[in-house]
Amino acid sequence: MADKIQFLEYQKPGLEAGDYKLKVEQTLQISGASAFSTDPFAEIRFSVAGERFSLDPSAVHTVYPPAGRLGRYTDVLPHIALKRSTFPWERSAYGNEDFEPWVALLLFDEQEIGQGEVSEPITLTLGELNDSIDADFPTVEPEIGQSDDDQLTVIDVRKSLLDTLLPTGEEMKLLTHVRRRVNGDEDDPETELAIVMANRLPKDNSSSTMHLVSLEGRLNEDGILISNATDETFVRLVSLKSWSFACPPDQGKDFEELVEDLNTGTLRKPNSSEGSTAEPYLSRGYVPLPHALRQTDTTYSWYHGPLNAHDVPRRFSQDNAPPSSGDALVRYHEDIGMLDVSYATAFGLGRVLALEDRTLSTALYQWKQQYNEQATLDLQSTDMEKLMDTQEDTQIDEDPLQDKIALCLAGLSRLEHIPFNYLVPSDDMLPPESIRFFQMDRHWVECLLYGAFTIGGPVREKQEGDHSERMVFDQFAGGLLDASASGFLLRSQIVSDHPDLWVDTYAETVDNGRPLPSGLTKLPPIRVERIGHDTLLCIFQGTMSTAEIFLRPEGLRFGLDEEMNDSGTAPKYEKDIEGVDDPIPLENPFRDADRRILNITGGQGLADRIGTVLGIEKTDAAQFGMHMLEGSNKGRFVVKVDQ
Repeated sequence: MADKIQFLEYQKPGLEAGDYKLKVEQTLQISGASAFSTDPFAEIRFSVAGERFSLDPSAVHTVYPPAGRLGRYTDVLPHIALKRSTFPWERSAYGNEDFEPWVALLLFDEQEIGQGEVSEPITLTLGELNDSIDADFPTVEPEIGQSDDDQLTVIDVRKSLLDTLLPTGEEMKLLTHVRRRVNGDEDDPETELAIVMANRLPKDNSSSTMHLVSLEGRLNEDGILISNATDETFVRLVSLKSWSFACPPDQGKDFEELVEDLNTGTLRKPNSSEGSTAEPYLSRGYVPLPHALRQTDTTYSWYHGPLNAHDVPRRFSQDNAPPSSGDALVRYHEDIGMLDVSYATAFGLGRVLALEDRTLSTALYQWKQQYNEQATLDLQSTDMEKLMDTQEDTQIDEDPLQDKIALCLAGLSRLEHIPFNYLVPSDDMLPPESIRFFQMDRHWVECLLYGAFTIGGPVREKQEGDHSERMVFDQFAGGLLDASASGFLLRSQIVSDHPDLWVDTYAETVDNGRPLPSGLTKLPPIRVERIGHDTLLCIFQGTMSTAEIFLRPEGLRFGLDEEMNDSGTAPKYEKDIEGVDDPIPLENPFRDADRRILNITGGQGLADRIGTVLGIEKTDAAQFGMHMLEGSNKGRFVVKVDQ
C-alpha cells in the first residue's frame, strides 16, 4: 500500500505543560437536610514536563532552508519540523484553551541585525532573565524541575520591528500544523511531525537568521503582544532554536540542481591505469592495499568490498564443505602476481562481528551444542534401529535460538555494522557530491556469513558424508544469498540537508525526459539508511536500471512562485493550488513589501485567496499548509549495462 500523507490542524496534548494542583472534596447529602461539603481531605500536586526555555536538538527533525547553506531561497517560506507533534500546543500564548501555538518562527535579515534592531543571541540563566532591566520581559515562575541556574538563549528585538514581524494569533494558527505519513494503519503513523512556518520571504543578496521563539503568556486575546516597551526600546524573547542561511545572487543550488549535478559512476577508483594489467581489476572495484604477511614481510594485495561494479554469484559448491578459515579463501592472480584477500577478509570480519555480538555468539554456541547432541543421538538411534527396529523421538525445540541466529545473520546480509572502510576501501571511490552504483557481491556476503557461523565450533554430521555444515548454514542463510541485489551510495549535502530523502528503483530502463510507464514495479528495498552525516546507502532486491531520488511529502518546502516581470524590473507572484488548473495570480502578496512579510489573514490575504478558489468558507491550518506546499522534482538516474 502506498504512503498516505495527512495534514492535521493541530495536535493538542491532553494537558498542557506546567504545574497542576488536584483538589479533592466530598459533598454529603442527608435526607431532610441541606447538602454540605467537608474540608478538603486530599490535595495532589503534579507537573506535566515540557520544554519551556530550551529545545533539545534531537527534537528537531529538519529545518528549511538548511542551516549554513547558500541558495535561491527568495520564494521559500522557511520552516522547522519537530519530531514531537504536540510541541507547538503544549503551552499557551495567551493562557486559554484555544488552539493557538505558543511558538512562532521569525526571520531577521542581515540589515536588521547589522543596524542593531535585533541582537545576537545572548546566553542567560533563568534567574538573570527574571532580573532583566535592559529589555522588556515578564517575570516567570520556575516550574517543578526548573531552577534559577538553568541556562537559556534570548534575543532582544526593537519593539517597532517586532510589532511588524510578529504574526497575529490567527496567523500563528495557520502557520502551524501537523503532517503525518501513514502506511496502512492510520492509528499507527510512520512519522508525525509538527510544522512551524515563518510569515516572511528571505531577501535576495542577503543572509537571513531564523529564530523559533517562545510567546508563552506574551499575547492578549486578540493575539497582540503584551509589552511595556515603547517603539524604540527592546523586547526580550526566548530563542528555542536558531539557524542561518544566505541568498547570494546567482549562487547556490536548490534540490533539483544538486541532484542533476551529482558526479555519477560505478563504485571504483578513478581510471588512471587504462591499458595496464591492473585496469581489469580496478574497473571491477579492486583496490591495492598494504598487506602484512605472517613472516613479517609486507606487500600489496588486492581487496574489494561487497559493493562491486559487477554481480558475483555464490561460489561454494553444495557438494563441498565450507572453508573453516580465511586462509582457504585467499586467491593468487598469476597474471599480475598479487594476492586477493577480499573473501578472506570478509570471512575474518564475519568472525569478529559475531564475537562482538553477544546475542549471536551465545545463540550460536548454545544452538550448536544442542544440534551436536541431537546428531549423536541420531547416530545412536540408527544403530538401535538395526538391532531393535525402533526409533526414538529425540527432537529438540530449537526455534528460539534459531530465530535469534537467523535475525542476526539477516542483519549482516544487509551489511549492518560493517565498518565503512570495508565497504569503500579508498576515499577517491566516493568523492563529495557523487553517486556511485554497484551490484552486491553475493559471494563476499556469503563469506561474511560463513565467518560468523563458525563461532561455536563445527557442526557434526548426522550420517556419514552428509556435509551437515553446509546444509545447516543454508537453513539459516541460503535464502539471504539467492536473490541478486544492487544499489548505490550517495555522498552529498542533499543527504545532510534532507532527512526525508527517498528513492524508488526499477529494473526497467527509463531514460530522462520520458514519463515512467504505468505498471512498473518498484524494486523492494533491502536497506535505505544514512550511514554518515552526508552519505546514504541504498540496497534493493534485483538488478537496478533506473533510480529516482526525491523528497517525501513531509519534507517538501513551502512558498510562492516568484518570477521577474517581462520588463525585468519587479518580480511577479502566483500560487499553484492542488486541483486547480491555473495558478492564482498574486499582485501583492505582502502586508509589508519592503520587509517581504506575507499577508496571511488580512483582506484578500493568502488564506482568503486559497479558500475562495477552493470554495472553502474558512481556510484552516491543515488546508493552508497543504496548499502552500511547493512540489519537488525527482532526479532520475539510468544505470547503463556497460557500466
